[in-house]
Amino acid sequence: MGTAQASTAVSSENNNVTTVNKTDSKPVGSETKPQTTVDAKQPVKETQPVKPVTQTKPVKPVKPVKPVKPVKPVKPVKPVKPVKPVKPTKKPAKTKKKPNVNAQLQKVWKKTTKQTKGQTKAQKLQIAVYDNKKKKSYTFKIGNSAKIYTASTVKLGLLYQYLRTHNTPKGYINKQAEKMIKYSDNDAASMFFSKIGYRNGLNNLYKACGMKPTSIKEQHWGLTKTTAKDQVKLLNDLFYKGKNLSKTKRTYIQKLMRKVTPSQRWGVPSGAKNCTAENKNGWLPYSDFPTKSPWIVNSLGHVKNKVVDYTMAIYSCGNRAFKNATTELSAIAKATFNIFSKQK
Repeated sequence: MGTAQASTAVSSENNNVTTVNKTDSKPVGSETKPQTTVDAKQPVKETQPVKPVTQTKPVKPVKPVKPVKPVKPVKPVKPVKPVKPVKPTKKPAKTKKKPNVNAQLQKVWKKTTKQTKGQTKAQKLQIAVYDNKKKKSYTFKIGNSAKIYTASTVKLGLLYQYLRTHNTPKGYINKQAEKMIKYSDNDAASMFFSKIGYRNGLNNLYKACGMKPTSIKEQHWGLTKTTAKDQVKLLNDLFYKGKNLSKTKRTYIQKLMRKVTPSQRWGVPSGAKNCTAENKNGWLPYSDFPTKSPWIVNSLGHVKNKVVDYTMAIYSCGNRAFKNATTELSAIAKATFNIFSKQK
């Protein structure tokens, strides 16, 4: 069923017709792709309808990026100049040291005693001061005497001891007290000496005030032996501490000492300007000393104003003359006041 040039094969199963044309065959070694035909009778599957594309929002146009400014080249760091060495500063000004009060007092006391005319090598002298502002004590001495006779300065102790055991004086006793302190009356002193029990009375006072070196062994009140330091203890009890007397009795004594007669205001009150000054002095020619220098001359008291507040006792023996000694004691007291009045 065919010719030499063409052959046709019909398939009844699939109704497909395939025709092979031998004349169209390519030389051996070449291949041909088979051609396919779609049978019109084969049903075509329905395709699903395409969903309409939703309209997208228009994309905002991108803002053009600003061109980056070129980075300025970093300037090269200048080399650091070496630091010049700091020149040494001038030496700081020396701060003024606070004056050494003790050194000043020692210097002026030594100078004053040397300048006093008419004094001899036999002289012995003691100075004691208590500065109530700074709560400090200062002392000075010439010679090696441990104790000096009180002379009439003991009259302060006589009245002090009397008031320890009696009421404030009135009437006759008051007048005797004024005579003893203001005018240094000896008869009045002897009366008080007897009223306090003589030596025992004074020694009781010295014990109460802590005045160990001071004592009386003689029957005469003026021959009580003491030191300047001990007498300052008595003054401090009178003007500051008040352990042995009431304020009323101490004020009574202070008023009497403020009214000492002008002729006896040498010594401690000398040179004290614009101050309240209380004092009691004593003097006595005594044969214990060479005939050329027999005088015992002493002064004790208290000086106070807005700047200064101190008690002071100056005791001396072996003085050639009373006048020379009082001049010396007054010069010492004046120099002391000047030193304290300059302190802040």
